[in-house]
Amino acid sequence: TSAWLTGGSKFKNVEKPSILDDGDSPIWARLYSVPQPKPRAQEELEAVCEALGARRMVVGHTPQLRGINAAVSPRGFEVWRTDTGMSQGMMSGPLEALEVLADGTVHIITETGIVPAAMRSPEAEGEMVDVCDIDTGICTPLPDEVEAIQFTTQPEPAQPGAVRVRAPEEAPVNILSGENKLEVEMLRAMDDKSLGVEERVSFLLERLIADAVRREDETLTKKTVKEMLGKVVGVEVVYDYEEYVSAEIRRIISMGAEAILERYSTPVPEEAAK
Repeated sequence: TSAWLTGGSKFKNVEKPSILDDGDSPIWARLYSVPQPKPRAQEELEAVCEALGARRMVVGHTPQLRGINAAVSPRGFEVWRTDTGMSQGMMSGPLEALEVLADGTVHIITETGIVPAAMRSPEAEGEMVDVCDIDTGICTPLPDEVEAIQFTTQPEPAQPGAVRVRAPEEAPVNILSGENKLEVEMLRAMDDKSLGVEERVSFLLERLIADAVRREDETLTKKTVKEMLGKVVGVEVVYDYEEYVSAEIRRIISMGAEAILERYSTPVPEEAAK
């Protein structure tokens, strides 16, 4: 990544490293910065700390509305979230710094004095608000999430029938169009709540993407797909199964437009929306 950024002669024709846009990369990851990290994130935290012989991890990138604070895994490993959004360009958050002494003691240095680590623990902080859940404009989606998916056949550079993702500068504004709202209603009519969560999600995603291919929707993005799915199954399901949902979207798109249409040839009846 460093060599690619500095543009050394050896890397002039090398594509941007995928890790820069990956949701779990050090650049974009927010999995440790939500008020209560998911169980899998906590397991990863414990595994990483154990492998490194460490007790805690320190992360940034996601501003914390109450200043520097910690989340603690079931086995007592800590992740300290140190981004306070102090820049005027962000949210003019509190000026704070995390201090870790040689003996392992942790303090938070603030403008008014030193705060012991215990005062910023989950027990002391209580219920917290996720900065990404409020309209701050801070939690921008991943580039790959807002690039428009073009389902029409492209002679170059894509192969015939392939699904091409357009570059950000080509992508239209991401909104939930009238057609997408109608699609949500049709999906709700077809939704089978008796299915297991993953089977239910896969069925809805397959139908949603197939319908987008059929109507050659040039405004659809992965972010919009997730938003539409959330309106059917609930945003909590999309959040809890985020990795599965993302993997399923990639799987279906990778089939290519012709294969998608061949496999899902029966359109959703418009009567389903009534």
